[in-house]
Amino acid sequence: MPPPRKPEPMHRMVFTTNSLRNTTISVDDDALYYEIVTRFWHPKLTKIFKLDKEAREMSLIAEIERPSGKGEEARLVLAASTARG
Repeated sequence: MPPPRKPEPMHRMVFTTNSLRNTTISVDDDALYYEIVTRFWHPKLTKIFKLDKEAREMSLIAEIERPSGKGEEARLVLAASTARG
């Protein structure tokens, strides 16, 4: 019986600013790169984008909506992933 497989090394992700409303989270070589954006004209909607390095584009992966009058409640909408042929 072969020895158990070693776990993948952990990634250390770094915030680029001190604002959680508009920031990027990434590793040193940008193999993992996310943008978190709350636009001032839509203050109750936060979008999370992930960098696709091969396609060289940002893909929307989730939205966090804070409905008016609901206090601290939030709604998370995950974007459907698209398969490439």
